[in-house]
Amino acid sequence: QSGIETVIFEDGTETIPAYACKNASSVKSVVLPDSVNIIGEGAFSGTSISSVTIPESVNEIQSGAFSGCEQLKEIMIPDNVTTIGEECFAGCKSMEKFSLGKSVKSLGSLMLKGCELITEVTIPKTVESGYTWPSVSGGCLAESMVETVIFEEGIEKIPANICQSASSVKNIILPVKENSSDGYTIEEYAFAGTSISTIKIPESVTSIQNNVFSECKYLEKISIPESVIFIGTECFEKCESLEDVSLGKNVEEYGACVF
Repeated sequence: QSGIETVIFEDGTETIPAYACKNASSVKSVVLPDSVNIIGEGAFSGTSISSVTIPESVNEIQSGAFSGCEQLKEIMIPDNVTTIGEECFAGCKSMEKFSLGKSVKSLGSLMLKGCELITEVTIPKTVESGYTWPSVSGGCLAESMVETVIFEEGIEKIPANICQSASSVKNIILPVKENSSDGYTIEEYAFAGTSISTIKIPESVTSIQNNVFSECKYLEKISIPESVIFIGTECFEKCESLEDVSLGKNVEEYGACVF
């Protein structure tokens, strides 16, 4: 316990070192220069910051960088950030606003774990991964309080595992592509273990891969559009409430034990 309240990183700093301010609970303010590219693992974990400006120069925020920042009220990820690490904002109980930049590609598992006030998240079209391999805990929204997930128009695929084990998720909004011939895939385990009761799958979807809806125990109704040509193995495994299923007539291939 140093008693230091403000930490200013010198101009020219490119990497904020891992654990630089970890558990420095007296720290209420950090100032990052425009030269910073990487915020290291656990760099500000357990501090008392209520806000922080992440410079546009940053392209990577590593695992647990802001975990346990219980006073942090908002985070706006700038557009140059491409990678957000596992449990990056876990335990930020006071965070009311959270937005992802336009270039993010990778979202780590349990990214918003324990963030009690964030109930809606928009996934940018640039996201390619929503899961930290070989995590066994689930996708980036697992153990969060997020209820609604909106996937931005223009996304090329719904990434594997992105909402896996996100049991608070009740609503998933998938984009419709203007050109119906330019379809996209919902990758394996994308929505497994969520609490959705229904979901609208648009005509833009062409493939629903393995275990996409497995263990969605509240899922009651599903309608597969005509655009879908593949449904993967155990896609609806352990969907114990599923009673109403409509399959499109253009499905060409089914995996094993779909239901």
